[in-house]
Amino acid sequence: METSNKIIDLSISGIKYGALLPVTDLNKLSQKLYYYNTIPIPLNQRAAQWGHDSIFSADKLQVKIDALLKDYWTPIVSNKSTYWLSWKPQKVAVADIGSDACTFKLYISPHIDDYYAVFYEVIKALTGANVYCFKTGNNYHGISRPDKFVVYFDNFEDLKSSAEKIYNQTKSFSAQGVPFTAPIFDTLMLSWGIDPPSRKKDPVSWRIWITKELAAGIIEGKKMLVTKPWQYALQQIKQKGFKTETWEPDETLFAGHQHKKHIA
Repeated sequence: METSNKIIDLSISGIKYGALLPVTDLNKLSQKLYYYNTIPIPLNQRAAQWGHDSIFSADKLQVKIDALLKDYWTPIVSNKSTYWLSWKPQKVAVADIGSDACTFKLYISPHIDDYYAVFYEVIKALTGANVYCFKTGNNYHGISRPDKFVVYFDNFEDLKSSAEKIYNQTKSFSAQGVPFTAPIFDTLMLSWGIDPPSRKKDPVSWRIWITKELAAGIIEGKKMLVTKPWQYALQQIKQKGFKTETWEPDETLFAGHQHKKHIA
């Protein structure tokens, strides 16, 4: 399969990696795919935990970042999340994303060395935008993973508008890249996905959904003794409503649920 986009190339590499692993358990293989392209972190940082008030204490941009957050953003405190720190705009642009609607997600993936500098540019770009909320990892484990920033929108137009601003401000920084997401521009810094609509208390995320589907396809392909199980996995998710050429969900994938944008 020939590709020419950095995010798509990364995703294909991730599937090939998964197909080489001697793992037959669906959940274990799915996890291996989900955490593909995570950066190892120093042993002395693995126990560190941050809060909304202390995450930037070690960086020279602390004062500027804290000022922006204090003036325009409100921390979201949740007993459910032990892995993320989240904020929402003080002037609410999107009151809620209904359970029957798709949640559009912008992934921002700087290399860990440029994490703070990109965070500053991100919150500048998002301030005043039609954003539901954004989150980032609450420790080094969180910011070593590729999807270290996630921004939530209720439509694709607002997502793309914010992505363009962020793209223009982060071109000079090094990127990590989030596998199993759809590209925006030809960069590893930005990509997107859609959380399936759910009326359940614990909705399924895009990357969890797709890595489970890919893992199932790889395992099934191996059982059938196909030559390239990773290609078989791609063929299987294409049949379920996934555009393997662009890594976007097809319009039929979440048929019957509310869409606020025609996905091209």
